[in-house]
Amino acid sequence: MKRLKIVYVFVFIIILGLLILPQFNIKIGDSEIKYPNIDFSLVNSNATLGSFNKGYNLYDSEVYSATVSFDETLEAEAKESQLKELVKIINTRVAYSNLHDVKVFGSIDSEGYKINMQFPDYMQETEKLAKYLVGQGLVSFENDPQVSQVGVSLTDTEIEGQVKSQFDEQYGNVLSFKFAKTALTNFYYALQNENKYFLMRVDNSYFAVIQDPNYASTQSVDLQTAAIAVPFADLKLSPNVAMYTNIVRSYFLEKPIEQIITLNESPNIIKRDFVADKISYIALFIISGVAIITFLYFTKKNRIHALKFSLMVLSFMVTTTFILKLQSATLSVSLIMGFLIGLIIMFFTLGKLLSIDEPLQRSYLKEIVNYSLFVALCAYVLFRFLSYSNYMVDGLGALLAAMLSLMFLATFNYKYILDSELKNFRK
Repeated sequence: MKRLKIVYVFVFIIILGLLILPQFNIKIGDSEIKYPNIDFSLVNSNATLGSFNKGYNLYDSEVYSATVSFDETLEAEAKESQLKELVKIINTRVAYSNLHDVKVFGSIDSEGYKINMQFPDYMQETEKLAKYLVGQGLVSFENDPQVSQVGVSLTDTEIEGQVKSQFDEQYGNVLSFKFAKTALTNFYYALQNENKYFLMRVDNSYFAVIQDPNYASTQSVDLQTAAIAVPFADLKLSPNVAMYTNIVRSYFLEKPIEQIITLNESPNIIKRDFVADKISYIALFIISGVAIITFLYFTKKNRIHALKFSLMVLSFMVTTTFILKLQSATLSVSLIMGFLIGLIIMFFTLGKLLSIDEPLQRSYLKEIVNYSLFVALCAYVLFRFLSYSNYMVDGLGALLAAMLSLMFLATFNYKYILDSELKNFRK
């Protein structure tokens, strides 16, 4: 049984070690194979197991600026106040669309009053996202002239309750909402065409509005006015479709923006070349540091203790990195600092674990679990309460991953490593 446990530890380290390798492509003939290319969408739809997202401070970023046209009769103080309100509205849209790494800030220069949106390197279709974030947010309903000549007598003010963004197995990412009961007649009248839908226009984009498919199977009175809005192909086929539907969802939180906002489609690139080309050196520095500490442990302890220490360190490294990649973590200075703090806690914990008498090691493993849980909860609470654009968020996420890793390893791997007899394993 002890041998099976240590076999599990080795297999665990090897498998996770292979999974966390940076993604690379292998071309065989006309076929291209990506590794690792495993579908973890059930755990996290945004997981990029092969690579970390490229965040601020270490990689280039793009800043889109949008000029705001205010009423010229307003005083400068009133314009500044309205600019702050607009920035607040855009930040709300950012929060609702899960664009946590987008920074929004206002500025005033010789060209006028501006809203600036800074996007990290890893985000796609940034120009389109910026356009939606500063969109007026004007929502209206109308017929599709290609399928019906019947007018639509519905307004967004007749929507009651929350507008939700959800994933439908048949239609993909959609918006879900209900019209008021007083709008029932107009709702059914708008659906009187061959394709059973009408249009929701959001600024210059269109959604097809159909009755909630659940009504057909349940005939529930509560679902009579329930509808889902399916984005048209220009959005539906986009990799950011979930973000777009969430931005549109945020339009319903407030009145449409009254000011005219003109987006400059040419972003300002903030270069980080002096650091970006040295990411591999940073990784090498961390790995070398861990290797040196492990080597020093070898020189001071007997071989069996040193081997156990090495297996524990390797287990921690691969598990923490796997958790971070599985959660689509963003590589930034903050994340590296959080990871280093996790390493320091791990080294301190393992040093004490292997220095105490064997009969006390089991009880100390329980303490590790308890203390790790406490630190993880503190990190999680801070993570949730801090603004998503806060510099510390990535670091807290890395620390949280490290503590979850310690909890798991103290429950399984470390217990098995302590029980193993490595001197007999090679026989």
